[in-house]
Amino acid sequence: MILAGLALSFVFHLVLSGSSLHIPPDKWLATLDVHLHSRPFYIRPFQSYTTLALASVSGMTPRDAFFVIQYLLAGLTTYLFYRYLRLLGFDRIWGHIGLGFFLLSFPVLAAYFAPVHTWDDFWLYFFLIALSLTLLKHQWPATALLYFLACIAREAALFFLPVLLYMAWCNRRETRPVKLMICLTLPVLAYSVYYSLFDDVHAPATWQMLEHNFANAQTAADAVVSLINAFGWLLPAAIVGLVLLLKRHRTPEQQFLVIGFILFWPINTAAATALAMVRETRLLFPPFLFVIPLALYAVREVWARGLCRLHRQQLAGLGLIVLCLGASGIWFGYALHPIFAYGANSVLRRDYASLSAGLTAAFLIIWFLARHQHKKAAPETGAA
Repeated sequence: MILAGLALSFVFHLVLSGSSLHIPPDKWLATLDVHLHSRPFYIRPFQSYTTLALASVSGMTPRDAFFVIQYLLAGLTTYLFYRYLRLLGFDRIWGHIGLGFFLLSFPVLAAYFAPVHTWDDFWLYFFLIALSLTLLKHQWPATALLYFLACIAREAALFFLPVLLYMAWCNRRETRPVKLMICLTLPVLAYSVYYSLFDDVHAPATWQMLEHNFANAQTAADAVVSLINAFGWLLPAAIVGLVLLLKRHRTPEQQFLVIGFILFWPINTAAATALAMVRETRLLFPPFLFVIPLALYAVREVWARGLCRLHRQQLAGLGLIVLCLGASGIWFGYALHPIFAYGANSVLRRDYASLSAGLTAAFLIIWFLARHQHKKAAPETGAA
């Protein structure tokens, strides 16, 4: 499953124009130079310096070394995400379905197309997943170390701190308060010291990004489509999953998902929209830790409430409806024809957002049908 997903991503970047995979090695060096010496990129060392190290040792060009590291890291991240889904209570089949959701997400599938511009992000994803695994197992020293590394990978990991504080509060009776305080404060202090070593990291324009993102209709189109593409139909599905879990008794793992989504997704989304170019969709993606499992939970509920009782012909008909709604979404996108301020890969971005709108409609329709089927089957079961 992991190899198939990564192979699809590689072919996707190889076949379609507009990917950084097509940039000649000599011109690609300018991109590496920006990340080594320009603010704020130079405070994120992992990808840039591992690229230089692998290129020096292997004799590869830095461009090829970059993509070797990225796809290896993507594979490790995807495997770790599977272990995370299993720890959350999903079985092997649903774990693989969750991997499909992750690998087909726009920031992963189109990672190296402009304006996604993935660089250090898989390092952040890797450390956040590893951090969540140790957090759920109450391994606080490992959690502290991984949180520090996640912050070094990308400072967006700081938005995960409220989740850490909540989990520490829940674990206050099982773990000594002194140990919790050390494990919470040490990584933040260490990152503050690390950050202070660099002068003038962020440009003044950083604080004017909200105005830039919605300055006119074209930049607003960039922003809105990016907000849609971050998770596509998975975000509405995750909200359905959240509502379902709020209505019932939750395991500690499910409580982690609920609180994590409520704390992390709004903060990260607001920060990416107000403090960065939100058209770079990868900036919105770190809450996948909670969005994808919640969406997976909702889809599993849809299956259990009604779809599993349908005959093969009925499932085929439902699949046809999903395809038609997805195609209708793409048609609507062409009819609406948003004009972007940032023109690169506009067709790809528009089509993915339009397909997401169609799939969202399909999911909501199927959800209501499944609810109706479940309510209809309940009296019959009681009568029997």
